[in-house]
Amino acid sequence: MAWSLLLFFSFQTRGGALYSQLGTPAALFMVGLALGGAWSALRAARSAVRPGLLLRAQAVALGGAVLLALVLAALGSLGAGQSSLAALHALLLVVAGASTGVVFPAAASALLDRGAPPPAAAALVELADHAGAALAALATAVLLVPLLGLTKAAALLVAVQALALAQSAAAQRAGGRGRGQP
Repeated sequence: MAWSLLLFFSFQTRGGALYSQLGTPAALFMVGLALGGAWSALRAARSAVRPGLLLRAQAVALGGAVLLALVLAALGSLGAGQSSLAALHALLLVVAGASTGVVFPAAASALLDRGAPPPAAAALVELADHAGAALAALATAVLLVPLLGLTKAAALLVAVQALALAQSAAAQRAGGRGRGQP
């Protein structure tokens, strides 16, 4: 994260963009990631029945996605002051991070439950995190928002999250093959 901020600042000085204000939102998202990950890790450590942990984490992620989409849809009509909008965005960034971060420890737990060696489970979760973040950043900034706008892009993301939850639930019902399959 620090390197990306350095690159943002470097780009700002050369391109004149207002990237200096992105540090706080990026940090708030990361705080949310940590909080979501901590919650999920605690649930995994305390849970005697870990196979449903990933489904519960995905349900939390879907709930966060629905909340974010609803607030984004209503944001234009709120008419709040600049400081209120900044505070709301700060809260939403933490929610977005937590909704994302909750899934990763649950996915690692599911991989371990399926017999994956710990280094492989860690590597797969790390790969999913970074590849997913890169794809999401590129697709959202280059395709979804320009083509669909914020509200429709948010609705599409909710649909993708719902499909992921439905797939995992169907796989779990099919006999444990998807017991927490990421």
